[in-house]
Amino acid sequence: MDLRQTILLSILSALVRVSLQQGIIVSSTVAKSNWTVGDTVTFTCEVVKFEQPAPSPLFFTFMTVARQTWKDSEFSKLVSLEPQKSSSLPKLTTFFPPSKRWMATYETVEKYLDKASTKLILTLTDFQCEDIGSYKCIVAVSNQTDLYDRTGHNLTTTAPITLDLQLTPHNGNEEFASINAVGDNITLRCSVTGPPDIKISWKFAKYPPDEIAYPENDVVFYPETQSNSTSGCATRSYTSVLAKTVEANDDGTRYYCIVSDLLGKELARKQFTIWFQEQNPNNNYKNGVNVLNMQQSLTFLLFVCILKTFLTD
Repeated sequence: MDLRQTILLSILSALVRVSLQQGIIVSSTVAKSNWTVGDTVTFTCEVVKFEQPAPSPLFFTFMTVARQTWKDSEFSKLVSLEPQKSSSLPKLTTFFPPSKRWMATYETVEKYLDKASTKLILTLTDFQCEDIGSYKCIVAVSNQTDLYDRTGHNLTTTAPITLDLQLTPHNGNEEFASINAVGDNITLRCSVTGPPDIKISWKFAKYPPDEIAYPENDVVFYPETQSNSTSGCATRSYTSVLAKTVEANDDGTRYYCIVSDLLGKELARKQFTIWFQEQNPNNNYKNGVNVLNMQQSLTFLLFVCILKTFLTD
């Protein structure tokens, strides 16, 4: 490398250093895109300035976290941070409803001799379907003459699963147990709302936990329907019906409605138990049999005592 090339390389290196030292970087981070309903999501907006000497961390005009949900035509502010002339502390303003129980904070950091940064952190507690949307960071510098408007992060979730299991005729006071007789025609109806691509299956167990898959040919599966949801999540409704005649060996049998994804992973379940008589909650025998056995035992004991007294006298 000759002298001329060396000088040129030195000049280019100096220009790069000056560019970095006077540059501004705006970034936004979030751990992932797809969340579960109820999760806590942390969205961070950061602005960094390179300059010598190191600038104040509050060198910007404002920084904002904005969101556009599935039902919005444009982005709206969720939280904003602005420096104040009358104070060394910036003004933090939130625009989300108090019912959300979200939290907004900020951090200012002076790094090294030529670098300072500020982070605006929005914590979304209890993420719901209605919170689905694009979240982005907007930073204004030099009295808004320079505006850094970053591409948004799309945050999504899936509809929660609700499962309702009903039996007719339903006899008794227990919600998921019924007293029926041999020969009764019973119908179990399983109704599910949830995301697309889930399925219903049935199992039964005479001696839990030994569960046996109920034959699909003996069950009716109705086509899924799209729910008119205004929550932001794609929602479907699913229904399946199991109809059978109570047999002599059905006493104590449990029937399970199970919701799974397309890979077979179980997501939710409910069960219904068929009894022939009301059950004693303290054991696994029928009340009537227990009472009868107790009465017989007491009668026999009383008879033995009377006979023993008679023979002693």
